[in-house]
Parts: sequence; structure tokens; C-alpha cells
Amino acid sequence: MKDDQASRGSSPGPIELSKGGKGSVFDSGHRPNIIILILDAVRAKNVSAYGYPVKTTPRLDAFAAESVLFRRAFSPATWTIPTHASMLSGLYLSQHRIENVEADRCFNEAIVTLPKALRSIGYCTAAFSQNMLFSPNHHLGGFEEFYEIEGILNSRSLARFVQRISDASTGFRRKAAR
Repeated sequence: MKDDQASRGSSPGPIELSKGGKGSVFDSGHRPNIIILILDAVRAKNVSAYGYPVKTTPRLDAFAAESVLFRRAFSPATWTIPTHASMLSGLYLSQHRIENVEADRCFNEAIVTLPKALRSIGYCTAAFSQNMLFSPNHHLGGFEEFYEIEGILNSRSLARFVQRISDASTGFRRKAAR
């Protein structure tokens, strides 16, 4: 596989979000868990999985070894809110227009965001964020469930929260809570 493409231990080929058909992730009848890990202000050049010689990110490296690792990705904007809006929509800032915290902007109803597309094919969607700029307050919702980590970690009911998520959920939520 070329260095500028996504890589994985056994290259699965292109992944397409569809309910089925040849080349779809559902060919085998197994629907994979999808986790998008966003680390704001982390430079790829300082991550071991991307070739940094010092082992700075051993847990992230282990996760990357079992996942799809994109070796060539570009940011469509210079800061958090429009970049995250682009990740959720697949659109440039000039198309989605989610650009700052003060503007009263939200996705146009015609835009199919990633959480909406995943829900349409049967996925349960949840976001766990410790970044105040990645939140429904800044027009980056669309998930069935949204958890702000600061609120969870600062609450006395963390154990009850994790138990509720693992008891009442299926699939990825159970794994995400552990």
C-alpha cells in the first residue's frame, strides 16, 4: 500500500457506508465498530505510530496497529470548530459555514453529517468529548448521545454512569464505556 494512503495490518480495501453490496463493510454480515479519535493540537510528527523515534504514544500506537491509520490527512481549517464541522460533514468551511463560536450557524438540514449517515444504516452514535469546542453548543451535535467528559469525571456518579452505559447499551457503547 502506498505511504499516502490509509494502512492496516490486512488491507480491507475501500470502506463505503452502505447497507450492503459487493465491496461494502457488510459483505461478511459483520458491522465494524467505528471510532474516530480526535486529538486537538497533537502533531503527527510527534506520534510514534507516524514514525517519531521516541515512544511518546504507546497506547495510541497499539490502537493504531489494530485500526485504520491515515498517513496523509489535511486540515481544512486552522482551528477546532470549522475543522470538526468538516470532519462531520465532509465539506469545506466555505460549504458548511460553521466557523466560529459567536455565529449562530448550524448545519443546513440538507447536509448529511457522519452521525446522521451512520444512524441511517443502523448504527448507534455517541460522542465523548473533553474539548469544550467540540460540543452541541458549538453546532457539532447530531449524535444520539453526547457526553462531556469533564462533567462525567467531576461527578460522584461516575461508577453509576459507566454501569448504566454498559447495562443499557449494545455493541460499541459497551466497549466505549470500558
